[in-house]
Amino acid sequence: MEQNAQESYRLAAPSKFAFPFEPYSIQVDFMKSLYQAIEDKNIGIFESPTGTGKSLSLICGSLTWLKDHEEREEKRCQEITNKLNVIQNNLNTMKCTQWYNIVQRHNR
Repeated sequence: MEQNAQESYRLAAPSKFAFPFEPYSIQVDFMKSLYQAIEDKNIGIFESPTGTGKSLSLICGSLTWLKDHEEREEKRCQEITNKLNVIQNNLNTMKCTQWYNIVQRHNR
């Protein structure tokens, strides 16, 4: 079940990246590959001809992943908080019900 939960939170490489201008297809491919390597916790070895924007692609691809990762973790934390609140409310309701039953038995 834990595996399925992790899979549901897996990030897929986006089709668009925060790039200061329209990227070339080689830059988009570079950023997608980088994004997936980071997401999959792999080691990536990337090469591209001189002047193809490797540095900018590396920065934009990794920062896009970081932004997406932070949003995902915030969502996961919120979902966990919501579940804990439900559990706490259920426990509080049970305590109140149990307390009420104890008082009723005592008053008889």
